[in-house]
Amino acid sequence: MRQMLGPMYLRYLESQQRAQDIKQQANSDAALKAMSAMINQSGHRLKGLIQELRGLQNLAEGGQDVEQVLKRLANTIRGGAEFIERPLRIAQSVVQLHPVPVRLKPLIDLVLGEAFVPQGCRISCRIDEECLLHIEEDLTREAFHNVTKNAIGAMAEKGEKGGVLEITSSSDEHTVQVVFKDSGVGMTHEQVEAARRGFVKTAGGTGCGVLLAEVLVKAQGGKFEMHSTKGVGTRVSITLPREKG
Repeated sequence: MRQMLGPMYLRYLESQQRAQDIKQQANSDAALKAMSAMINQSGHRLKGLIQELRGLQNLAEGGQDVEQVLKRLANTIRGGAEFIERPLRIAQSVVQLHPVPVRLKPLIDLVLGEAFVPQGCRISCRIDEECLLHIEEDLTREAFHNVTKNAIGAMAEKGEKGGVLEITSSSDEHTVQVVFKDSGVGMTHEQVEAARRGFVKTAGGTGCGVLLAEVLVKAQGGKFEMHSTKGVGTRVSITLPREKG
């Protein structure tokens, strides 16, 4: 019996090690994809930062109030530091996952607080106040941010007609599903598939938003689904682990 169990136990240990190696490789691959997409986004934001600094220079040379220029400069520098540090922080979180309990509603509120909603567009949010996720907050915040930004952009493309972004949540014993449904311009099936590969660029965007959101969700063991109809709108469903207890 011992002779039989010995080799079996060794094979079990080997299989466990292989599983761990595969998981680490998957996380490394996800980190590289996330890093690449974030660098792309950072480069895009860097152009905006340079334009903002040139604008401030013009204001200063034009005799604008010094205090106002300094305030805008401080905000610009803070924003610049954030998007320069963000790619590394995101990639590190993907490689070394340390999920913690995070309340969904405040996280959504934080994301929406960062969003610019143009005239004609509005957001309807129905989120369970008590819902707790078991996630990496930085990764999830970035995923939600990209999905929200894309939805607002799609609605803004309709001009004054705008549209509505509905954000809802539901949960079962083990998972939480967050749905982002917009009434924007929508996409064809081919455009959706291209967006998930990082090959769709909209006005003012980098083309990596959907790809990055999906990578960050899946890196946490979550599920990312996207369906769209041209001229009708887009529905993104993100399923993440729920905090136990």
